[in-house]
Amino acid sequence: MANRQDYYKRLENYKEKLKRSFPRKRVRSVDYRYPGYWFYDTEQTYKILVQLMRFHVYERNRMGLNLTPELQTNVADVAEWLVNGENSCLILFGNLGNGKTTLMEAVDDMLSMQNYQQIITSAQNLCTFYSDHLGQMGDIYDLPILCLDDLGSEDSDIIIKGARINPIVGLINQRVSSQRGIIITTNLSREGILEKYGSRISERFTEESTWIPFNEGSFRASIAEIKKNLQKENTKTKNDDNDKPIRP
Repeated sequence: MANRQDYYKRLENYKEKLKRSFPRKRVRSVDYRYPGYWFYDTEQTYKILVQLMRFHVYERNRMGLNLTPELQTNVADVAEWLVNGENSCLILFGNLGNGKTTLMEAVDDMLSMQNYQQIITSAQNLCTFYSDHLGQMGDIYDLPILCLDDLGSEDSDIIIKGARINPIVGLINQRVSSQRGIIITTNLSREGILEKYGSRISERFTEESTWIPFNEGSFRASIAEIKKNLQKENTKTKNDDNDKPIRP
């Protein structure tokens, strides 16, 4: 995406188009996750999420979304959590490059379509912000919804005023205990989360989260292979054209 401003403009236009295509209705009233109403039923939520994922994949790769049976199930499970979920934490976990972040982006877009105050950021960026602001998180603790991408990729600890701190641990504890919505993607397994963050976070996740596994191989690797093959085919076609005799 060469021009981010144009990209965001296209995204906002697309979200407006979706709002016109899917009539809103009050499906779920105020609860601990949402500061307002959720305006779409489960079927509508699923369809909107898929359309937003198609948008992001096309913008990045100029290719269509590979909506496999497993990914369909995962999107449906996320839609169910958004509309009817009974806990405040959603964890998309599993293999690298198979749609977790794209689905989170779609959720973030759908939240903004309903005027929710939320933010999407990576775990590493959050740690960098914490370090740059000397241990302050600003309004991030109090946001109604936080989308935290790539949990586990951040540095284990950072040093603030001589003390070693993992701000992610404190953030997750605060949000889960106060039942503020948090959506997480990670390549870590349940065992990996236990090893990196300890039993307290692992137990909180086990007791108070909805886990959705992503077990398929990397879509990114598949896309890269397709593009590589297309490039080879285009090069071969050009060479074949150059080898053709010139007509007199």
